[in-house]
Amino acid sequence: MTLTYTINSCLYFIDLQEDKENDDLSLYTREVDGIFEAVVTAKKELTLRSAERVLPHEFFKKDLIFANGYQSWTETKEFRRGEHLNDLSKVPKFLEKKFAFSAYGSQNFQKQPKGTLIGFDLFYIEGKNPIFFGNRNYRSAYLMIRPEPKENKIYLGSDVAGRHLAPGESFTLFRYLSRPTGKAGMKEYFSAVAPAKIEKHFGYTSWYNHYQNINEDLMNEVLDKLDQRFDLFQIDDGFEPFVGDWMETDPKKFPNGLEPLVKKIHGKGMLAGIWLAPFAAEKNSKLYREHPDYLAKDALGKPIVAGGNWSSFSPLDLNCPEAVDYVRWVLRRYVELGFDFFKLDFLYAVNLAPLHGKTRAETAEFAYDLLREELRDKLILGCGATLSRAHLDQGHALQHDLPLPNERQGFWQRSRRFPLARREALALKRPALCPFHDQRSVRLATDDLGQPGRLRYGKAGDA
Repeated sequence: MTLTYTINSCLYFIDLQEDKENDDLSLYTREVDGIFEAVVTAKKELTLRSAERVLPHEFFKKDLIFANGYQSWTETKEFRRGEHLNDLSKVPKFLEKKFAFSAYGSQNFQKQPKGTLIGFDLFYIEGKNPIFFGNRNYRSAYLMIRPEPKENKIYLGSDVAGRHLAPGESFTLFRYLSRPTGKAGMKEYFSAVAPAKIEKHFGYTSWYNHYQNINEDLMNEVLDKLDQRFDLFQIDDGFEPFVGDWMETDPKKFPNGLEPLVKKIHGKGMLAGIWLAPFAAEKNSKLYREHPDYLAKDALGKPIVAGGNWSSFSPLDLNCPEAVDYVRWVLRRYVELGFDFFKLDFLYAVNLAPLHGKTRAETAEFAYDLLREELRDKLILGCGATLSRAHLDQGHALQHDLPLPNERQGFWQRSRRFPLARREALALKRPALCPFHDQRSVRLATDDLGQPGRLRYGKAGDA
């Protein structure tokens, strides 16, 4: 195992095979019952840069390698030898500059060699020499697993870059479960988590039928047509003037605001749902223009681009107390309006600018705890969120938008994906992907009524 760190901008390296202590720090490691743990304690003020273990592993030609995605839109599937993640270095620079493809995944902080796989937190190999890894340190640091069949090695990295340690402070670098069982290791990994018993819902979402083309009249028309089977009505993107300007609604599309709709939804005995991207601000928004101090910046002081959606957007800077307060005010506003169900999107954006001195995992913990603290017992559907933090919410959206049967498939719909995500547009805490699950799913319903765009919110496997 190797560890790199900096003290006063000087880079240092320590190899655990040779030494577990020096003048700067001490390292404690142990492995008991298949759980490996490594803890570092600083003697001086320092900043961690990387931590890595390299394990020997014999690969075979017919191996199936499961690589879990960094966040819930990232490609996740069983790969065969020779398959690898898409190489974003081949994307023309002008397209990358315009759409910021690399911001959606781990490429912006984890540079992998070309033609390789990297899995996050959950990983297994099925074949003649099966193995399983499951991260139990996901609140502190993501576990990055990179198989190298040509070398017959597996590289395990801990995403600790930027973690500051004061003298005497300890930090867990690794804590993961390993088993020579392949996929079967999932069962043991999840055995400590009892499936939650939460009421099922059958609902409607405006997104898959209308996308952003919604207005007050349309929502009222759709609501009037829904029968007694529906108990959830969710308004998706398109009600706000611009993404980030959540304290008001588009005056042309929703002249009476959202409160009358919420009352009408409740009057029909349904839960009222809303879509928000709480940590995002697009360039055309008032928030972006009037509060540049709320935006996360790069090393040159320019706003970080978190994606090419809308007019392109930037993440809010969680190091800025005023930005955090703004997120709280927004969530409280929608709670006060009476919304019961929150579809929270583009959550990965918080990790593009980690909290000072903290890891990406710790930053996500802070952000998601903020959401849960403000929304309390409200239902939450997390979208574009790191999978290891699934206990935040009742569910995770597992893929980018899937096409309806009558829609032509474009570039975004062609990416390979774990088979269940081809079948279900949204999934809630699938045991194969999320450490905290209740075996429920939210799926796009296109039944005999021929009304695409409705949201089925029930147990996985229900018809």
